[in-house]
Amino acid sequence: MNHTENYNKRNTLDLAESKCVEFLESRGINYRRLGFDSTNDPIPYKDFIKIPDKLRSMPDFIVFQNQPIFVEVKGCKDILRLKDSDTKSYSFWSKLILPVTLFVYSSTFDSYKIIPFRKVLDLLPECETDRYHDNNKLYYKIKWEMIK
Repeated sequence: MNHTENYNKRNTLDLAESKCVEFLESRGINYRRLGFDSTNDPIPYKDFIKIPDKLRSMPDFIVFQNQPIFVEVKGCKDILRLKDSDTKSYSFWSKLILPVTLFVYSSTFDSYKIIPFRKVLDLLPECETDRYHDNNKLYYKIKWEMIK
């Protein structure tokens, strides 16, 4: 997956989501899928952009442990590109419904990291920003080694 590709190309394969499911199932953790499944049941971009941001950025899973949490899955190479609009949506979900945790998978390092969203927010002031070429959306560049 490459951040320079358009929406349709970026959403054809979700290796990170597969790795997350593998992680959850290998530990016997109960979960349910939420949100929009962009690989198995894609919504055309022209329709997807009509959905309000907070729904478009609904977390990927609800995970059942002592306390249920939302899990948002992100894939990257060596830099996680996190849209500013997504941070606002995850803050909404986290404050009003359940805590949000990110499962981040790096294809470069063939490794994953799990980080509570509240800790991600602490990293953002240290990150460079840029904009996607196809939609001009602002995103944060979070280096893999920053995610702990």
